[in-house]
Amino acid sequence: AIEKNLSLPDLDNESQEIQLIINRIIEERKLGSAIFINTETYLSIILSQPCIQCKEIRIGQKKVQTTGSVFNLCITVKCKEYKTIAEYKNQDSSTDFMNCVSAASLIGGINHQSLQNILAIIGITNQSYKSTYYDHQIPLYKKIESCAQKSAKDTLIAVVNQLRTNQKKLFQLDLMLD
Repeated sequence: AIEKNLSLPDLDNESQEIQLIINRIIEERKLGSAIFINTETYLSIILSQPCIQCKEIRIGQKKVQTTGSVFNLCITVKCKEYKTIAEYKNQDSSTDFMNCVSAASLIGGINHQSLQNILAIIGITNQSYKSTYYDHQIPLYKKIESCAQKSAKDTLIAVVNQLRTNQKKLFQLDLMLD
């Protein structure tokens, strides 16, 4: 592969073109810092990557497409000449940040409005999507409740067994374990 050298004016034009694309992506996707790095820096790093086939770095020779929402961002960069595709994601396939945030807010007793404010204050997102938030909370709520009930039941059984082994006098208890 041949290294491409750009003159200083070309680099300025390239930087401006990359900045325009970054601004468009941030605007279209309504991104805050959906990742724990400045969004513009993250996008700039990705858009400055050379083609894996021809090592071309000029943004004009690439087609950029973004998908995702809230915390999940996927950027696909296609080389116009060689048609090679590079895909960049801010989370791996086994991680779902929205699921984690929903679970944490449920456990902490934080409502949607409070969570939205918290995320905006720390700069993680400009906008939390209410329907997405609740879509993730509903399935988690039952699982969290079930785990909490099992934990309480297991703890109660452990305490009763400990008291029995210590041969303490027990009061007659009516235990209702659902």
